[in-house]
Order: sequence, then structure tokens, then C-alpha cells
Amino acid sequence: MVFPALIVLASDPSIAALDAAFASSLADANAPAVAAAVVKDGHTVWTKASGFADLAKKKPATSDTIFRLASLTKAFTATVVLQLVNEKKLSLDDTIGQRLPELPKAWHGATIRQLLSHTSGIPSYTDLPDFVAKLNEKWTPAQIAARTADKPMDFPFGTKWKYNNTGYVILGMLVEKLDRKPFAQSLSKRIFKPLGMSRTMLDVGDSKGGADATDGKGKPSITIHMSQPYAAGSIVSTASDMAKWLGAQGSEKLLPSALWKEAWTPVKLVDGSSTTYGFGWEMRDQNGVPTVDHGGGIPGFNTYVRRVPSLGLAVVVLTNADTGNSSSVASKLLEVCDPSLKASDAAVPDPDPNVTAVVDKLLRQFAEGKADRSVLSKEMDERLTPEVESGMKELLTSFGALQEIRLVKVDGPRRTYLVRYEKKTVRVMAASGPDGKLVGFGVRPA
Repeated sequence: MVFPALIVLASDPSIAALDAAFASSLADANAPAVAAAVVKDGHTVWTKASGFADLAKKKPATSDTIFRLASLTKAFTATVVLQLVNEKKLSLDDTIGQRLPELPKAWHGATIRQLLSHTSGIPSYTDLPDFVAKLNEKWTPAQIAARTADKPMDFPFGTKWKYNNTGYVILGMLVEKLDRKPFAQSLSKRIFKPLGMSRTMLDVGDSKGGADATDGKGKPSITIHMSQPYAAGSIVSTASDMAKWLGAQGSEKLLPSALWKEAWTPVKLVDGSSTTYGFGWEMRDQNGVPTVDHGGGIPGFNTYVRRVPSLGLAVVVLTNADTGNSSSVASKLLEVCDPSLKASDAAVPDPDPNVTAVVDKLLRQFAEGKADRSVLSKEMDERLTPEVESGMKELLTSFGALQEIRLVKVDGPRRTYLVRYEKKTVRVMAASGPDGKLVGFGVRPA
């Protein structure tokens, strides 16, 4: 039983190279504790942890330290729903009205497919103005759904994409109804136990231990009662267990290939346009190589998983800080695994210098704390809360003066810039909509 694992390790990137990449990315990770794992062709080939899980006791983090997964939970929820589809207990085109008629009538036309893909238009409870003020309250799934029951729909069913936590709470309620057991038990029976994920569970507010939840500045994060994220974000796990989960992606032990394919296919809107989201997974790329990703953020934790199906690679990174930059660590680990995933720093021709001028101006405005919102889409404007804007100002001012902005990649409406500041070099991703307004904007370490 030991020899196959040894053969896998011998054919993969050297442990020393992964160790070095991990060590060099810890500053960018910006968290007291970081745990990660790399999977190749379904086998765990590397795990590593650094820092302290318990700051007061100086208890080191390990690959078996428990972290809150946040929205990485959604892929688990989607898998259970697809298992029920495979068992003919459910259809992706069934509606809420058919399956959960007790929910608001305005929601009845939304399909299971739309709930899985964030295209239902049902308002999300995490968007409510008083959401943060009520983070410590214990809620049942029905109470969570009731919080937005009287709110207007965000848009007609299937016409737009908008990230939606209420949709995944509803999916958890549906699983409980069809499986006739608590959602936590369904997850354990259907996924955790079959995969040997012994330190993974749904945290409903009573779990003990695990990494401290921090704000990334040496202080405890704001707290949240873990009954609230539920099927949208309440699973806790470890890097070692998550490697088992990633190794099982595509395995018929969990789902037939046709349903895996559906989970990883971007859903189309009613007008025929495509989103970038499937069922609990987002389709992205790393240096032009297609990837299947998801990130998670919850008070005190930041997490990321990325799969590169064409290369048989997958990585998970777990951090215990609001400011954790898990996606950056994931990218750097994958760059070591395959050179095709390493981004180029060379400048490329700019097909529209006006876009670059907007990005340049916006970066300078963010550093001053006064972004020009007229260049942002409605959705981007809504996401740019005072807290996000303040955080962006703090981040960019810490880099010093902006010295150079270089376009290094153009992929349709998506652009990547290498931006050199006085004290740090970063990559800036920007995406424009049909009207020229920015629909996406992000900063990550170079």
C-alpha cells in the first residue's frame, strides 16, 4: 500500500521546491497560521503548515489544524444535491414551489439549478444592512430564509448572476427534507465518512478547538454564530482532509461523470449569455490555463481551492485571518508544480489605453480613499462598501508611491497589470462590461 504513494511523490514537483514556495508566500498570506496541501492525479503529494493556531498558547498550526472553510462549503452542498439528483429524488429543473412550498411565493419559480448557480434572483441575507450587527445570533435555516422573505427580488429568475448565500441555505433545507435527517448527518454519511475526512464537520455553533479567528493584525476577529452560514459556509476542516476532498473530485465514488461535468460547466442565463459559475465552483484560469476554483471568507478566516483539471493538479490553502490572502499562496504553489501556470511579467500591446488610464487613476484614488464610482458597474459600486474602500486605502498606502503600471495580459474584457509601488510589486486584475464600466477589480501579490 505504501509504494504507489512513493511513486507519485517521486514523479511530482520536489518537496523542497514546494516548501520554498510556501515559505516565500507566507508574508503575502498575511495570517497568523497558514495550512496548505497539493494534490496530483488524485493523490496528496505535499502538505505544510506554518504559524500558530493558538496565539496565546503559541500552539503551532499543522496540516490537521481545523479551519473554517467559509464558502468552500458550497461545493459540498452542491455535491449532496447532485447525489440526490442522481438518486432520482430531485431534478435540477424542479422549482422551490414544488419542493419547498412553505417558502415565499415570490420565490416559487426559482429552480434548483438557479439556486446552485447564484442566478435565482432571491435576495441574500448577507446583503442586509443589519447583517453584521446580528452576526452573533443563533438562527435556524427557516429563520435565515425568513430574513429576506419580504424583500423584493434582485432580478427575474435566471436573468443575471449575483452571489447569493440564501440560495445555498435553501439547498440545505431541501437536502434535510429529502434525506430526512439533519444536513450535518447527510454530509457526514455521503461525503466525510466515505472519504475518510475524520476532522471535517458542519459547525452549527458548538464545535471546539481549531485555529484562532483573527483580524490579521494580532487581534481576535469579530465573531459569528456558525448556525448562520449553514449550508452556504459552516463546514470546518483541515488541509489534510481537504486534500482527500480534492483527490475525490471527478470520482464516481461520489457522482457519475455526467453530473461532475454539469457542476463544472458555467451556467447560461435565459438570454443565452454565459456566467463563470457552475454548481459550487467557479471556472477561472491561471495564466490562461483553465481552472476550477472557489474562495471563502468568514470572520477570522480566508480560504481557497483551485483545481487544474488538464494537469491533474489541485491545491487548498487555509488561513485564520480576515486579511488572509489564500488565493495568492495557491497560485504560487501551482506555479512550482507546472511552469505553464507561471504568469509572465513582459508587457503586451494595449488595445485600449483608455482602460489602462482608468485603472491607473482608480488605483491612485483608492490610495486617497476617494474612488470615482462613475467608472464602476452597479454591482461593483454596491460591493465597494465603506469598509472595503477603507481597507483598500490602508493596503495601497502601505505600498508607498505608485511608480509603474504595466499591462501583462489581455483576455477579452479581462486584463492583468503588473503594478510597481515604492515598497511592493503587485498584480491588478480588472474586467470591463459591455458599457465599459469595471465589473471586476482585484489586487494580489506578484
